[in-house]
Amino acid sequence: MERVRTGLEGVSMDELMAENEEEKSTPSSTTETVIPYIIAAPLVIYFYYRGDTGRALVSGVAGAVLIFVIQYRWNLRKFWWFWVTVAIIAAINIALIILVPWPSGHGIRGPILAPFGAAFGGLDGLVIWIAIKIVGPPNVKEIS
Repeated sequence: MERVRTGLEGVSMDELMAENEEEKSTPSSTTETVIPYIIAAPLVIYFYYRGDTGRALVSGVAGAVLIFVIQYRWNLRKFWWFWVTVAIIAAINIALIILVPWPSGHGIRGPILAPFGAAFGGLDGLVIWIAIKIVGPPNVKEIS
């Protein structure tokens, strides 16, 4: 039986662990985690005080999902195209929030919003995946 080559022959586990520790894959400080939520809050507050609770809830879900996607791809934060892609995603999300007639009222609960969160997450992830395919996968040395 032929042995599958992984490209990791001669690399020790310590070297692999050191590379993983050098590579910061998620925001580590409280500031890096809290600031995006503060940036996303005005849209939620605006719709809530306008009396449009449906759009307020959906904008909160879309903002939280976008922040999750950014944190998931945090290793791409040094690339300008990543932030351009995030701005495009935010614009698409805002357009969907404003243009789609979301139901208002107190009958909207978390389980009803879960499919919308999944849809926003899928859209956000798809747009970032397309950007990576267009630009090309980043080199590990470029990320560090």
